[in-house]
Parts: sequence; C-alpha cells; structure tokens
Amino acid sequence: MIGKKKNFWYFRIRVYDYVQGKNIDVYRSGFKTKKEASEASHEFAKSYEPKTEQYSVNSTFDDAFTEYLENRKRKIKITAYYNELPTFNKHILSFFSGIKLRQITNQLFNRWIKEMEIKQLSISYKNHILNTLKQIAVLIRRRYKIDLQFIEEEPSFRSDKYIENEKNIYTLEQAEKLIDMTDDVIYKTLFTVMFYSGMRLGEIRALNWNDYNGHGLSVRKSINTRIKKHIGEPMITTPKTKKSVRIVPLPLIATKRLNQYKVYCENKIGFSDGWYIFGDTEPLSETTLRRKLLMFSKQSNLHYVTPHGFRHSYTTLLYTLKVPDEIARETLGHESIETTRNIYTHISSKTVSDVLMDSFDKLDS
Repeated sequence: MIGKKKNFWYFRIRVYDYVQGKNIDVYRSGFKTKKEASEASHEFAKSYEPKTEQYSVNSTFDDAFTEYLENRKRKIKITAYYNELPTFNKHILSFFSGIKLRQITNQLFNRWIKEMEIKQLSISYKNHILNTLKQIAVLIRRRYKIDLQFIEEEPSFRSDKYIENEKNIYTLEQAEKLIDMTDDVIYKTLFTVMFYSGMRLGEIRALNWNDYNGHGLSVRKSINTRIKKHIGEPMITTPKTKKSVRIVPLPLIATKRLNQYKVYCENKIGFSDGWYIFGDTEPLSETTLRRKLLMFSKQSNLHYVTPHGFRHSYTTLLYTLKVPDEIARETLGHESIETTRNIYTHISSKTVSDVLMDSFDKLDS
C-alpha cells in the first residue's frame, strides 16, 4: 500500500517471516514522491531477510518444542496427542528444557542418547522418542536456521538380539490359572475377555451390552483415560485406527462366561443393554482394574502382566494356534500386517470368524 501523510509518502507491506513462521507488517515513511515510496517498497520486499541471529539467540528448546506440539496437535487425533504428550515431556523436554537452541551441541545430545540407552524401555519405544526429537531438529533448522544435523542423522537404537520377555505375557496355562483363582465374577469375566479377545483396554472399557451378540464383540469406540487431566473427564472416541473398528469373535469358554455374567448383571436394579459390560451406567475405573489385576495375580502366585500385556498374550496365542497373519491382523485391529507379524501370508478362503472359531475349537477338545 502506498499513501501520503502530511508532506511525505509512505508504504505499508506484508512480508512472510520464515523464522517466526508468520506474516509481519512493515511500515516505512519519509519519501518525497510516490514513485520513491513505490520503488522502496519493491526493493524492501525483494531483499527482505528475517533477523535470524537475534531470533535464534533468544530462543530456547522450549520454544521449538511448543511449536512442534502445536503442529502435531493439528495433524493427529486429540486422544493420540494426549497419549504421547507425557512421553515427550518425560523423555525429551525434561532433558532439554531451558537450554538455548544455540547451546544444543553434539556433546549434549550424546548425553541424552546415553541416558536413553539405559532406560528400561523397548527398542521401538526409544526409536519413537528419537524420531520425535529428529522432527523437532528439522523444525529448528527450518524455522530458526540452526542446523542440528547430528540429531537428524543419528542412527536408530538397536538390539543385537531379540529377547522374548516371558514376564510380559501369560501363557494359556497361566491365564487359566489366574481366571480360576479369581473369585470375583466381574473380574473373572473381565480377565477372560481380555485374554481371549486381545482387545485394547480402552475398547473393553467402552463396551456396552449392545455390543455383544452372543458370539462376539463389536468394537466401535474406545475410552481414553489419560486425556482426563487435560479436559476434566475421560473421552469416548473412535478406536485407534480405521482397522480397529471390527467384530472380535470369542471362543466358547468366553461366551459361556459372558452369558453367565449377563444374568448376574440383569438382576441389578435399573439394568439395560445400554449399560457398560464392565461397570454399569459408568465404565469400570482403570485404576481399580489395574489394582485388582495386581491383587489376583499375587493370589495366583503369578507375575503381574499389564492389561496391554493381555493383548500380547492373545497375539502369542494366535501364533501358537497357527492362525494366519492376515486373520490375526483383522481380529487385533492392526493397521498394517507388519505390526502383526512383519510377513505376509496367504489368506484363507474362510471368513475371519470361521478361521478363529476353528482354531479356538482346539482348546475345547
């Protein structure tokens, strides 16, 4: 825009500051003629360079981290965002917080790597955290013009040999022992469904009796508890991925127990099929569930397996029963076959339900 104020001409233009990542308004005045103001405007726009030095020097890792999170929040499901936020805060921000961007050196980064190496985390989990830090380094290079190439080029964490940790899962015999030793009908049924369905904890807690057809469970929603501290209450949302919306067939041992448990629930005042299967008008508390699981595992003289460990136990069971990988993928709700077994197999001509039922029948024979 070119204009005149009193005896002088001025220009006002908007230019994009790639360091700050936004448009800024620029105003200059004092030109004697309109032509002089117009030429100055074009020259300024042509030669404009952000003040990268000052902006970079005063910026800290917290600034870049916050900007990364804002971008991340717009790209993924809100529940996924709040699920991973504690991880990033604990393993990334806690180390780099307060450090100016220009003070992030290779030596400092190597200290972070050494701390990560000794943490009791899975290799895949460590690499997820490392990849996030690499994305932040890319943002720093683009926005703040500070090159952290040593972070971007860091190789992934790796383990020279895979060690199957038997403490992370229950075998069929161990799961049966836990279920037999559980003397509470709610948790006896819950542990049965957890082991024989492989469903995620949020999916199980979100189940209503309307989701049970006598043969299997319809997975259409999930409860996210971690988001409670951010929005004040748990959020009921769609399952993790599109593939997670599915029907999970159950073996006879599980349907028998669910049918018996439903009779127990129907005797409660006000019962309806809209009630949560594990709960009533409100879902079972995740904290209570974990506490009970720990208690009954101790009573059964078994190691403690997390609720997600039951999902791994189910996956192991499917593999033991030689259920084809693609069928396992369908019932587990994995987005990709690589997540399930990292190999492709020929898909049986039978339906998902038929294959699973045939396999589970071996357990009853």
